[in-house]
Amino acid sequence: MQQLLSKRKNAVQTTEGGFDPVPLKKSRQVSYNKQEKHIQKMETKLMEKYRLGYSQLHKALVLKTAQQEFSEIHNLFF
Repeated sequence: MQQLLSKRKNAVQTTEGGFDPVPLKKSRQVSYNKQEKHIQKMETKLMEKYRLGYSQLHKALVLKTAQQEFSEIHNLFF
């Protein structure tokens, strides 16, 4: 019984009485062609400078750009 309950932690009860799993993460993939290795080098330099992983760096840069473009105030990671 305990195992059954622990499996339902990440599930939502539907109106039909069943349980549907809740997606925990939403991930996207970035593709690079052969001529874009310089971009990956810059990513690595930025990750080292700000001590962030790839995902955190991407989120921080999106927030920073959105703040500049749309004048929205967000907490940045750095």
